[in-house]
Amino acid sequence: MPALMKKTAALALTLLPPLGAGAAPLVKELADDVYMFSESGYVSLVVVGGDGVLIADTAFTPRAQPLKSAIAKITGKPVAAIVLPHEHYDHVGGTEVFPGAEIICHRSCQAVFDVDVPGIAPRRADVIFDEFLTAAER
Repeated sequence: MPALMKKTAALALTLLPPLGAGAAPLVKELADDVYMFSESGYVSLVVVGGDGVLIADTAFTPRAQPLKSAIAKITGKPVAAIVLPHEHYDHVGGTEVFPGAEIICHRSCQAVFDVDVPGIAPRRADVIFDEFLTAAER
């Protein structure tokens, strides 16, 4: 079964839309210090806090690089935390673009980490949650 999972993951990555195939990246301020970054059909939430930046969904490396550039235009604060919201291959990568950031993910992401053929998943997750996670639990 793991071989089938690896082949399926490799095939899924070939189906990703090419970057630049959609509209130019969009950064929109949703509220004070809360931004949406959208590119090629992927959307990330960026929250600027007192000590750093939290990103929800870095997607994958080629998409995380323009995200990093967009964040640098918003703030000089470092990315402190990245939340990987679910286990799809095109939503668990890009964390290496933000070295030192705490990686937070749902337990379901572990299955992708275990069969990471293309090497896009983070090498570690600092916080893993099952149902939900509150700030007080961190």
